[in-house]
Amino acid sequence: MNRFLFIIFACSFLIISCTTPEEEAYHQTPVKVDSILKKQPVVIVDSTYDSALVKFPAVTTALKRWFDFYRKKYPDFDIAAFKLDRASTNSFTSRSEEMSKKNLELYKNLFIYSPDRSSLIDMDTYNFFLSKDKNGNLIGEGGDPETEVALVDLKAQTRTQLFYAGPLTGFDDAAWLNQFQLAIVSLDGNGKQHTFVPCITVIDFANNTTIGYRYIKKINVDPGDYQSQVRLKGIKIR
Repeated sequence: MNRFLFIIFACSFLIISCTTPEEEAYHQTPVKVDSILKKQPVVIVDSTYDSALVKFPAVTTALKRWFDFYRKKYPDFDIAAFKLDRASTNSFTSRSEEMSKKNLELYKNLFIYSPDRSSLIDMDTYNFFLSKDKNGNLIGEGGDPETEVALVDLKAQTRTQLFYAGPLTGFDDAAWLNQFQLAIVSLDGNGKQHTFVPCITVIDFANNTTIGYRYIKKINVDPGDYQSQVRLKGIKIR
């Protein structure tokens, strides 16, 4: 299972934290705004793009299980070591999509719902397929090597692509900080050095900003560990 999860993570790419020129151009595609993006603006904690992620104290609470997991392996793992990597204006595209009742049921423990449950973050359905065996146990199977992280507006029935993933970076988890702000954690891989660095991206839908932070301490994270031991725990991987 760990080998399968390594392949998933090795075939993911986080647009905001670590982009190539080609993917940077992709990120500048025209915007079609989702209903959640039309909300009234709120004041974000880090409106001036301060250099440290510690300016977002809600991150450690929202992503507690992720921080706890890595602190067990690396006792000095600290939010203060995440430093500003990039900041940009959001440029997302949307398409019409009604999430099926089947997927809402199968992926209910993997979807990350907004506080009012009008929207969800989907990190899985693009390339990780769930089914149930004859005993009702979840079975997971990988598909397309690319990965998509999307915002699904259940009321407007739209799907907004937040990230499109290619080689060497994968998504660990995500959490809503409030109705308008989302934090996504990923592992940025270096193919030549075979190392993976934690990254955290905070998306503010109301203020139309995305801020990426990168862990600056030397650390060698094993891709797939968090998924197999925490997020996908209990799912049998084929």
